[in-house]
Amino acid sequence: MNAAPADQIRLLDVQELDTRLAQLAHKLSGLPEHAEIESLTKDLAQLRDLLVASQTEEGDCGREQTKAEQDVDQVRQRAARNQQRLDSGAVSSPKDLESLQSEIASLAKRQGDLEEIVLEIMERREAAQERVGELTERAASVQTRIDEATARRDAAAAELEAEVATATKERAVVAGSVPA
Repeated sequence: MNAAPADQIRLLDVQELDTRLAQLAHKLSGLPEHAEIESLTKDLAQLRDLLVASQTEEGDCGREQTKAEQDVDQVRQRAARNQQRLDSGAVSSPKDLESLQSEIASLAKRQGDLEEIVLEIMERREAAQERVGELTERAASVQTRIDEATARRDAAAAELEAEVATATKERAVVAGSVPA
């Protein structure tokens, strides 16, 4: 049994609307912002990993610097005590005097070496802090780009979803007018 020509036209209209709905669904799933957001999200994850590593390095340098500064302080205190003993005249024998003077000289050299180590650590820490700042900025920039792409995607999706809703209502009306 054949359908009436008017019914056939309405069936073609339904098919056309179904095609339009499939095209809209494909367009919605293929928005370029999806790929952009995915790529930026991967970039952000890598930046955050690098940021954590830099923050860890900066923290490690901070602890290392504190320890090295404590070592310098211990050497300074010992040298000061020895110098005080020397100045007070508490050393009686020439051998003890020579030994004390030698130890003071040795401590001065050790203090100089330790201060060089502190400076080196401070430089590494400063470099790590700069990396932390740079990576924080870059991560914020990428997050802003993600937010912008998400807003564009959401706007485009809302527009397409409105078209889908209109086409769906239109299809329901046309399909409802076609006899079973």
